[in-house]
Amino acid sequence: MGKKWDVIDITMLCLTFYEPPIVQHEVFLAYKYVVIVALFVKYCKEIKAIWKIIFPAIMYGLVTLISTAANAMSINTVVASFIYGMQIVTIFIVSHRAIKRHGICVFINWLTYIFGFLAVLSDLLMLFVNYNFLNPSEEYLIGNKFVIAYVHCFWTALVFYKYKKEDFPFLRKGKINCKKLKCAIKSFVVAVLSFFICMKVTTSTGMIAVVVLTLLMIMPTRIQKILSSNYALIATAGIMNILNFGTAQLMTNVHVQYFIQNVLGKSSTLNGRSQIWAIIFEFIRKKVWIGYGYYNGVIEKYLGYGNPQNGVLKILLDTGILGLLLYVALLFIMLQPLNSKKFENNFSMLAFLYAMLVASLVEINLTHMIVFMSLAIIAFGCERKE
Repeated sequence: MGKKWDVIDITMLCLTFYEPPIVQHEVFLAYKYVVIVALFVKYCKEIKAIWKIIFPAIMYGLVTLISTAANAMSINTVVASFIYGMQIVTIFIVSHRAIKRHGICVFINWLTYIFGFLAVLSDLLMLFVNYNFLNPSEEYLIGNKFVIAYVHCFWTALVFYKYKKEDFPFLRKGKINCKKLKCAIKSFVVAVLSFFICMKVTTSTGMIAVVVLTLLMIMPTRIQKILSSNYALIATAGIMNILNFGTAQLMTNVHVQYFIQNVLGKSSTLNGRSQIWAIIFEFIRKKVWIGYGYYNGVIEKYLGYGNPQNGVLKILLDTGILGLLLYVALLFIMLQPLNSKKFENNFSMLAFLYAMLVASLVEINLTHMIVFMSLAIIAFGCERKE
């Protein structure tokens, strides 16, 4: 009975990540708030066991709340920012309890079925519903095209988890490892499906993320080991953003521009992103320490654009330098087991984080809940070596 209720809890938590367009906004918010508060109360005892790990997450939520209140947001937005912080903590405590009770492999199986069901159901509806795939504002079963892309990318990483788990060669003493081969076929079929779905809904960043994830999974083990540390991940994120916004200006590089225009078929300004980035730092400087708060709408109000179009810039705009430092601290601490020789990590979730970092150069995906879920899998799911 306990296992059944744990599956229900995980499923209900994951469903709070996405707002179906067919459900009234108020109804979804009521469901989301009730589920998060109920699960937080049910699993709050777990906080004591992982206090040192999730402390940055709690502080990040607190800074978000303070910034939102300090910027005189409406009471609804302040409540939403409070629930946002609680949702992040709830992901960690619920995941920790489930992994502790049932093991990481069982937990991964649950998530694979949950996200696989969401992905496939939304894909099947594309066959029957007359969607306008060229419209970037089109809403699918679980959200817009970016949500579709991230769900498929995460689902691909979950399926690759099983492939990586079978850490044996395809051939051993002249015999084919059928289990390894089966996992490989499943993984690459899901990766190809995810790529074509991202292409169908015209999400270039989703296509790139799936490709990056797949390439990382088939790279030699020695390269994966080099990338398997919190230092490597954070350094990679820093270097990419320095190249993007620093004097090097990655996006203005001749070869990058060729790729953007001729391969992705996008404008040289990345649909206006480079123009936003040129202005947005002025807004960040005005409230550099704690930012403008949750759902601040500053970019939309002054520039007529929906968001800052970059993961790091979104964190800076919402929570300032304090929020960004706490976010980096969260990454560093949650990925700490990767550095330990006592544990065997599974590279698929780390590959997913690298893929999200690449996508974050032009999208606001770093604060998406599946990123926090992947951090929980790494933090609590690294298995002790035999």
